[in-house]
Amino acid sequence: MTDTTRSPWLPHLTHERDGSATYPIRYLATDNEFLPDITSALRSANDEPRDPLALFVDTLLNKPAVDIDGLFVLPKNPEHGTEDITDDEYILENRRWKKGGTAESENNDDNSGDEPANGMLVLSTTNLVGIIYSRSARERTAGDVQLSISSRFFRDERGDIAPIWHDWFLAYMMQRVLHVNLLSVDFEGSPERAWRQLLMWMFPLYLNNAMSKGVLHQYERREYNDSNPRGRIDIARHIRENTPFLGTVAYSRREYDADNPVTELIRHTIEAIAANGRFGSDILHNSSETIRHVEEIRRVTQRYEQAERQRIVQENLKRPVRHAFYDEYRELQSLCIAILSHRGLDPSDTKEKGVHGILFDCAWLWEEYLNVVLREQGIGVIHPQNKTGTHAYHFMTRVEGTDDHAVGKPLGLIYPDYLLSVDGVNLVADAKYKPEQNIGGRDYMQVIAYTARFGTGSGLYLYPGSDLGAGGSVDVCEYLLFGGFERERESNLREEPALYTVGLDVSVKDCSAGYRGYVASMHEHERKFAEEIRRIAQNRHR
Repeated sequence: MTDTTRSPWLPHLTHERDGSATYPIRYLATDNEFLPDITSALRSANDEPRDPLALFVDTLLNKPAVDIDGLFVLPKNPEHGTEDITDDEYILENRRWKKGGTAESENNDDNSGDEPANGMLVLSTTNLVGIIYSRSARERTAGDVQLSISSRFFRDERGDIAPIWHDWFLAYMMQRVLHVNLLSVDFEGSPERAWRQLLMWMFPLYLNNAMSKGVLHQYERREYNDSNPRGRIDIARHIRENTPFLGTVAYSRREYDADNPVTELIRHTIEAIAANGRFGSDILHNSSETIRHVEEIRRVTQRYEQAERQRIVQENLKRPVRHAFYDEYRELQSLCIAILSHRGLDPSDTKEKGVHGILFDCAWLWEEYLNVVLREQGIGVIHPQNKTGTHAYHFMTRVEGTDDHAVGKPLGLIYPDYLLSVDGVNLVADAKYKPEQNIGGRDYMQVIAYTARFGTGSGLYLYPGSDLGAGGSVDVCEYLLFGGFERERESNLREEPALYTVGLDVSVKDCSAGYRGYVASMHEHERKFAEEIRRIAQNRHR
C-alpha cells in the first residue's frame, strides 16, 4: 500500500506563502469527487493566465475525453471500442456543490477541507479514472501537474486515497475484464519505467481491437529480379543487376499485401515487448485472443528485420493510417510508435507540451466485471450492448388497423444491463457504479419500467460498496411499491418486492494479506453475491 506521508502524491495542493500552488503538483483524487482546493487555487491564479494548473484544468474541463489529443482512452477490445466512452464523457467538469455531499447527486458522503458555499460551481471528477500529466509551456521542468484518479470505493489501510497503482479494486476489475496487471507498475519507485510498462499493458487491448477488422492489407511496391516479369520493368536497376545478361529481368509491381509498414510496426512492437522477459511474456500471453493475434502478425510479417526498426517507425510517422474503416489501426499505430520510440508517457522524457495520459471508464469496468462474475457463478446472462446494438429491445408497438396482428413499428429502444436466468426464474438487473444511497429517482423508474416490459415482477440494482451488512460481504435491501389511489400508507404496500439492491463489498478487510489475500476475499464475496441473487430468484418462484 502507498505511504502518502513520504510520497509526493497528495490528496490536496501545497501552497507558497502567497497562496499560489507549489509545483510540481502530484495530486491524488477519486472518481466523482469534488476538488474544492483546486477550484480555490484557480481563482487565485486569475492574474496569471499561463499558470500551469490553470492550463491543465482548462484543457480537461468540460471537454469530451475522446477529443483530447495525447490521451489513450479505454475500453479497447473487439466488442467495446471507444464508443463505450460516450462522446460527452468528460474528465473534469463543474458541478454544483451540495453541502455535506460529493460530486454525485444525492450523495451524502462527507468531504474533507473547507466547504464552499452551497450551490457554488466546483471542479469535480467523473466516472473516468486513470493518470494524466501535463508539461508546462512556461517552465523547463516537465510534468508540472500530474493527476491520479482512482476508484472512490477503495481506500488504503489508513482510510486514505490510494493512487491507481495501489488501487486493488481497480486493478482487480482490470485483471478480470481487460487482463491488465495494473499493480506491476510503480510510479513512485520508477516513474519512467512505469509509464512505458503501462503503455505496454495497453498493447494487447489495442491489438485485439484492431485485429477484429482482420489483418490490415495495403498496396506496396515490391521489387523483383527473375525470369518471369509481371510488372513495370526497371531499366536502370536491370542494367545494374543483370549485366552481363543472365536471363532475369528487374521489375516492380504493386501488391495488396498483409506485410506492410503498419503490420511491420506491430511486429516490431511485439518483439520489443517480448524482449522484456517474463513481464513481456505476461503481456503477450494475457489471453488466448492475444496469443492468436500475435501469432498471426508474426506469420504475415515474413520480411521482419530487427535492424529496420528505426526506418519502420519513421515511415509510419510519415504515413499514418487514414481510412475511416481502420480507425482502430490508426490508434494502434500511435501506441506502437510511443512504445518503440522509448518516449512512453513519461513527463521527464518528452519535449511535447500539452496533456497526456491513460484513462479507463470505471462505470463500464464495473458493468463488464459483473458480467464476468455472473457467468462464472453459473447464472444465465444476456448482456445487451447499447453501443454495438447487440440484443436491442423495444418497450412497445403501436397497433395499426383492426386486425389482431396489425402492429406497427416497435417503439422505445432499450438496453437493460442484464437479463438474468436464475434456476428457471427470469430477472432484469442494472449495474450502478455508485453507492446505494445515491440510487434513486430516475434509477428506480428505469428498472421498474424494465420489469414491466420483461414481465419479471422484480428488478435488481447491483452496486459496489464498503463494509456492507452484518456479514461484511453482501448487502440486500427490498423495496415495495405503493398501490391504489389512496394516500401512501403501509396498508397500501404491495406484498411482493418490486426492487432489490444488492451490494458487493469491494473494500480491504486485511491489508497484511496483500493483494493475493484481497483477490481471495473477492472470490468469496462473489460467491455470496451470486447466492443472494439465487435466493431472490427462489423467493420469486414461490
